[in-house]
Amino acid sequence: MIAAAVVLGPGVRRLPGVLADLPVTTRDELAADPERYARLVVCGSTAAVAAVAALAPRAAISFGGAPELTGLFAIDPSPEAARARLEGGTEHPADLGLLQQETGSRPFLAAVGAGGGAALGLRFPWAHRRGPVSIRGSRNLEVDLARAVIVANTQLLGPWLVAPRAAVNDSRLDIQVLSGSVIDLIRLRPALRLGLHERFPGMRRMSVAECEVIIPKSWRVACDGAPAGRGPFRVALQPGAATLLV
Repeated sequence: MIAAAVVLGPGVRRLPGVLADLPVTTRDELAADPERYARLVVCGSTAAVAAVAALAPRAAISFGGAPELTGLFAIDPSPEAARARLEGGTEHPADLGLLQQETGSRPFLAAVGAGGGAALGLRFPWAHRRGPVSIRGSRNLEVDLARAVIVANTQLLGPWLVAPRAAVNDSRLDIQVLSGSVIDLIRLRPALRLGLHERFPGMRRMSVAECEVIIPKSWRVACDGAPAGRGPFRVALQPGAATLLV
């Protein structure tokens, strides 16, 4: 087993100089030999970290970028700090989520968003047509005219503190369904940045280990902020399946 390597996430073209002495590996190489590396540095998004965690479940992962994870642990997102954590970081077990759709499956560490929950910029969470949402699991939830669904494994989704009661290692997913007028949801945005939105009358919340999320077929779905198709999906957790270096 080789001690360590670097994985460059999608869109990351250049290896940071502080990591230049380490070998670079790819997702295909990890899939072919998941136990080749004891430790990995992932440069890129939270989605990239989740993908690597699923491919190499026994490797401890340091990460640069990944705002949901660096924000969660209040750590420096720079390559220099990621290199330091590679060598001296503390191993932290994390639950790895799995999004399942008709077109396939994807791992996630932060959250799955649908409808207005799939857009993390200025259009979050209001910019979507209303539609019926049904959550089916150990508990059920029905909302007739929802605009956004968020299935959170961590507190953060992009710049939003969407799930203040979520934890990455509690074997639970925090599910929120938002409904209301466009004006109401635009006014809710400051509260969503601070995690103060749970008393909003148009928010419904539940906590489960796995469930089916039934939404309109036209609704977009995003997995850790990355596009992941449209329509209904299932989510489940693999407790402690990822090891993060923090």
